[in-house]
Amino acid sequence: MNPSTTQWRIPIGFQLVPSGIMFIGLWFLKESPRWLMKQGQYSEAAISLAYTRRADPDSEEVQLELSEIRASIEEELLSTEGVTWREILLPSNRLRFLFQTIGVASTNTSLFTTGIYGVVKVVAMGLFLIVGIDRVSRKWSLVGGGIWMALVK
Repeated sequence: MNPSTTQWRIPIGFQLVPSGIMFIGLWFLKESPRWLMKQGQYSEAAISLAYTRRADPDSEEVQLELSEIRASIEEELLSTEGVTWREILLPSNRLRFLFQTIGVASTNTSLFTTGIYGVVKVVAMGLFLIVGIDRVSRKWSLVGGGIWMALVK
């Protein structure tokens, strides 16, 4: 039997179908009402929420939920007022951000490396979710991530 590229092309092709559908649907995705409210775009938030709830933007249900979103954003801002990144370095918080490895042998070095890689991924994603997602928006971070994954192996 002669080697053929069909062995890998068919599985890759099957994987491209759902990702292609998601990529096309991504362009029709609306920004989240919470993000729009946090950016001060109140009318767009009402339209986005009304679209999601299939209701009129002036309906009581939409207005009530918008006021709840606004209240939660204000509460979040009040609870984080005055908090800085320097608090990570305080002795009470330092141990929460550090980890210690015990007994690494040559037989489990690859497992250890995989674990470190996983920790770095989680920390990097966490930092992006905390800092970057509100600046970039969920839609465009998803578009950028999809493009990045398509370009980089």
